[in-house]
Amino acid sequence: MQIYIRSLAAVILLAQLVGASAVKASNEQSRPGAPQSPGPQIKESALSKTPIEAGGLKITITKFEAHLLQVVVENTSSSFVTFHPDRLEFVGGKGNQVSILSYIAGCNAPDLDLPPGSHINKTIYGLSDIADLPAQLYYDRQLIAEITK
Repeated sequence: MQIYIRSLAAVILLAQLVGASAVKASNEQSRPGAPQSPGPQIKESALSKTPIEAGGLKITITKFEAHLLQVVVENTSSSFVTFHPDRLEFVGGKGNQVSILSYIAGCNAPDLDLPPGSHINKTIYGLSDIADLPAQLYYDRQLIAEITK
């Protein structure tokens, strides 16, 4: 009887250890700031020809220079999707974060509800800084691409 109890205790302990490591791995993958799988690498010269998929949206950067960003955003889903320009972030090669500040006209960049199959065409946004390359591009906290020279 003692051998059975000791074996059962060992099985329970092993199950707890395996379960704890699985929960830890799951938490590490889902928490903000956790390493993410790399997005596609896109050369700066190919940005206007390379749409980037993100949450039902197809984002094409048509101009990326100094403090300006011009994009075409298309809703590829079968339902409404909201494009949040302020959730588009660059992290430059030196670690500097570059954010969308405003429309070029100077007002805040509003969220845009896009009906299925619709797009916004060549909207220009002001950036908070210059993103040095290579730069990681995030949308809504997800790494979606790496832009290279």
